[in-house]
Amino acid sequence: MKTLSLFISILLILLSTQAQSHSDKDLLKRLHADTWNCLDSMIDPGTGFPQDTQYPGGHTNTTNIGLYLASLCVAVETNLTTHEHGFLRAERILTSLESLERLHGFIPHILDVQLKSKKATGYVAISDFNKLIVGLIMTKQIWPKLSPRVDKFINAVQWEKLYHKETGNVSWGYDFDKDMPLGNGQLWLTADTRSAAFLMIATGAAPPRMWAAMDRSPLYTPYGKILRGYGMGGLFMMAMDSIFLDELATEVGESSGNFAWQQIQFSKKRGYPFWGWSNCYMPGKGYTEGGHLSEQVITPHALALMIDFYPRHVTQALRGLIDSGGSKGPHDFEDVNWGLRDAYNMKTKEWDHRYLSLDQGMLFLALSNHLHDGLVRKIYSADPLVQHGLKLIAPYTQTNKGLINLWAQRDAQIDALSINKKSTQKSLHIKPLLPKLINNAHIKAQTNANQSISISFDNKASEEPHHVALELPLIDISGLKSMQVNIDKIDSSKDQPGWLRLMLIDEFNQSRYAHIELNKSQLSYQINLETMLGIHINEHKIKSLQLVFWSKPWYYQDFKMKADKVSLQINKIDFLQ
Repeated sequence: MKTLSLFISILLILLSTQAQSHSDKDLLKRLHADTWNCLDSMIDPGTGFPQDTQYPGGHTNTTNIGLYLASLCVAVETNLTTHEHGFLRAERILTSLESLERLHGFIPHILDVQLKSKKATGYVAISDFNKLIVGLIMTKQIWPKLSPRVDKFINAVQWEKLYHKETGNVSWGYDFDKDMPLGNGQLWLTADTRSAAFLMIATGAAPPRMWAAMDRSPLYTPYGKILRGYGMGGLFMMAMDSIFLDELATEVGESSGNFAWQQIQFSKKRGYPFWGWSNCYMPGKGYTEGGHLSEQVITPHALALMIDFYPRHVTQALRGLIDSGGSKGPHDFEDVNWGLRDAYNMKTKEWDHRYLSLDQGMLFLALSNHLHDGLVRKIYSADPLVQHGLKLIAPYTQTNKGLINLWAQRDAQIDALSINKKSTQKSLHIKPLLPKLINNAHIKAQTNANQSISISFDNKASEEPHHVALELPLIDISGLKSMQVNIDKIDSSKDQPGWLRLMLIDEFNQSRYAHIELNKSQLSYQINLETMLGIHINEHKIKSLQLVFWSKPWYYQDFKMKADKVSLQINKIDFLQ
């Protein structure tokens, strides 16, 4: 009797699991189709370019165009649209691209969606431009009739302008106005420039050994090794190019999988219902800048990028986001079925009102690979140039098949969220230390007899950020509510000195960011720790506070140092309950 009872229990569990599996697949298929409807509805009727959001006009990006072309290919292959509709869409985009002024085959990565200007001015960032080429390569696999025109466009790109043979260094962009490359170093392996590096090697513009030379600076965390590169935008930075390149069991996949697992564990520790931190629109605010993400805001596309790693965790979270109202259309779009909106604030329970082409494209393509056996990668790798590139980088690509088992073992650990217990941590009052005297053209810093720290900043027309790192004893700030910076005095060449940037750094060199507006009459500045931007930090082991003086920042541009000369004297740092 006991044996029969056990058999029935096992059978019920298997049937339940199977039913859940079917239910999950139906949910993903629905989301996949709805997201395609969104992408195909946000098209400028004149140029054929995807709009940045559902609101007409404004600017678009070459990444948007490339991801839309890739999505168009998938939509045709999965019968979400017709071959003829896809051809007309792709042909119009190609015609618009051909009308643009180019320099060495490049075009600006930011474009007016209606092409009111066709000039090659400003600069191009290859992190964005490379996805356009990827999308075009996929386009000619589906519509061979367009191949001659696509090949002409692609072959005009002089990737060799970005590779420096003498040093082996690589540029991240090209300045059209000065006709010169921008940047001179090594690209991060785990960043959204990876497809550009791949194409440079595939076309012969750079040698295969460039792949081995890419920056793999590691971060060793309790969740495994994570490679440098995510800091500029969260999960999408390292995982986006894996849509096109099979990297689940490579060193890139290892980094992405560990990074996602860190996010999953962070959400549990905090008691958050969801995870998935990546660049996105913050509800009620603008787009995240500089890779500094809000702890409260998550985005569905980050989840989708990880679905081949942790399908159960991802599907559970996507289901929860749909149940929280994310698939309901915003004001003026109440009747649409366009999938999930761009981002969700878990504290305010507010959904952003926008659909972003970039994020919808990543979500759609990631689900396409998962639901259709790697379809995006199959279409892309059907091209002879891509096949050639894959052979060239193979000797320099580290693989570990054991990672597949690791992802499966972790994914089986579906459990309830941890409760964010009320902390008993007491307030901390700390005298920071200056590790060494600083005396350069822009920063002078020294420790005074009373252990306060004097810092002088002289801009001297510099556009670079200037840092002063203050050592803290290894401290635990978990559960504490605010940080208070106490300054003895402030002097500056202007009545309003401007904004000082602050970075809390943990034992793994992960950071949280805030900025404060200096005022000569204000000597105490309090910052809510919960609102500091950046989630990837071990709050139990904070080792330093970094002050950043920056007169011409490229992100959060309004929060800059305004005075040419500023001096201040730091007394102590308080972390308060």
